[in-house]
Amino acid sequence: MSLLEQLTSDDDLTRLLAAEEAARTGGPELVDVLLDLALHDAAEVQITGGVAERWENVSDAAATGLGAVLARQGGLDDRVRHAVWDLTHDDERVSRLLCVLGDGYVPLRRELETSGEERLRLRALKAVLPSRAETDREVRRAFLDGLAGRPPGGAVRQILIACLADGGYPGSVAAARLKRIDDPAVAAAMASRVLVSDDEAYLATLVDYPYLLRYAPELRDPLEHLHRCASHARLGHVLGTVLSTARTAYPAEDPADDPAHGLDGVQRARLLREIVAWALCALGPAGSAGLRAWSAAPDDRTAAEWITDHDWFGTGAQADLLRAAISADVSRALTVEVVPGRPAELTRLAHLFTARQIRAGLDPLPPGRFSAMLTRERT
Repeated sequence: MSLLEQLTSDDDLTRLLAAEEAARTGGPELVDVLLDLALHDAAEVQITGGVAERWENVSDAAATGLGAVLARQGGLDDRVRHAVWDLTHDDERVSRLLCVLGDGYVPLRRELETSGEERLRLRALKAVLPSRAETDREVRRAFLDGLAGRPPGGAVRQILIACLADGGYPGSVAAARLKRIDDPAVAAAMASRVLVSDDEAYLATLVDYPYLLRYAPELRDPLEHLHRCASHARLGHVLGTVLSTARTAYPAEDPADDPAHGLDGVQRARLLREIVAWALCALGPAGSAGLRAWSAAPDDRTAAEWITDHDWFGTGAQADLLRAAISADVSRALTVEVVPGRPAELTRLAHLFTARQIRAGLDPLPPGRFSAMLTRERT
């Protein structure tokens, strides 16, 4: 069966593997079919077994394959130009395609940025989202300024939430724009940043989100702790205002004592990855080789092989967490305290807010070291 025939197979796995092979060896005769798959194939393929399976998207593989074929071909392909301007195609997939095609198609993205059509401009903005962590402050500023005046919903909302991870100017601008959105997912994302930020000016902007304690009431104790430690005048004022509100409880359908409640298998697998990542942040240099290997492995099977072959299990709490990760036991992983005391309390909140982001369909904001202000002992 030729590569072209494999790309048009009715079998999802066959198409996925063919798209990956096209990235390595495919020629220009595959451009049309790869472009069609990148824009329209919604199939997801399970690559490994178990609860913590890894899934691959055929459209993403096709976009990657197309990018490799076009790079070997050179120049802008008119078929791609026509596709990205075509409003009958899905905006998310067009943006993803432009992102994967990379620098060679920046001129095409620039054309969309200056279009008079709102959807085309948004396609261009979403295509550069993975570059939002650019180290050049002016690039980040220009990117966020490009969102000015756009309604903070849909894709703009997702971009703004992602920018919260940067802190500083991007994070503050994003938090200010998100202030008007009444959304539990936004509250969970903001709450997760409160746990890891030491910038009191940025903390003031995060805490000023009017729905923070409505949807993240579990954050009240850390906020009271911050209130006692704060030296920044605005942060102290905002905390005083926020903490004066009545205590509330989160809706019963999302119990705080079980962050994984209601998550499907794929979501639980994602949460498990985040649990280990939060643990490694809390442990710092003390993180075990086993946990680092599990986190870095491309899939669960490889992780288990690495750790078993090298006998990296160790002992104590880190070993308990590692065994839970290898067995894909999310419930057990949630109970392990790798750093006892105050960090353990904050870790439970981090798990909770991460799970709420995942449940809402977001890529959760990345873990970080807990704020020094929050890890101080109470006075």
